[in-house]
Amino acid sequence: MRVYIASAYTAATPEEAHRNVNRSLNAATALLVAGHVPFVPLLSHFWHLHTITLGVEVPYEEWLAWAMTWILQCEGFLHLTPSPGADKELALAKEHGLIIFRTLAEALAYRDPTLQERVEKVIAVVENLGRWANEWTDSDACAGRHLRRFASEPE
Repeated sequence: MRVYIASAYTAATPEEAHRNVNRSLNAATALLVAGHVPFVPLLSHFWHLHTITLGVEVPYEEWLAWAMTWILQCEGFLHLTPSPGADKELALAKEHGLIIFRTLAEALAYRDPTLQERVEKVIAVVENLGRWANEWTDSDACAGRHLRRFASEPE
């Protein structure tokens, strides 16, 4: 499941902001190991630092709008720590029907109830690919015989 990780970023000191990023990265690592696909908007911290070195000022609202577009690409939403931005993201996630997790443990324990059905569909498609490949090979061989016969017939 694609899981958006929302947490506080803005902090009184750069060290505190870095700790906030690390908290999100720790959660993302746990989710990744558990088989989820985490999205970590706080990785923009490093992008933000880069824009500063370039002398480019990107307003907070623009960073938030950028991050919020990614919510629509996810099925799950982990509200790791509350903050004004994370709370706005939470409201959008609820509005679009994402599965909301209030703790990392809750997200890690989640098992998609449709997973087995989807796995069975994938298995059926893979099995059919093998059958279709054989049919294609047979028809290709048949077409090849016709082409060879046509090529060998006098005009």
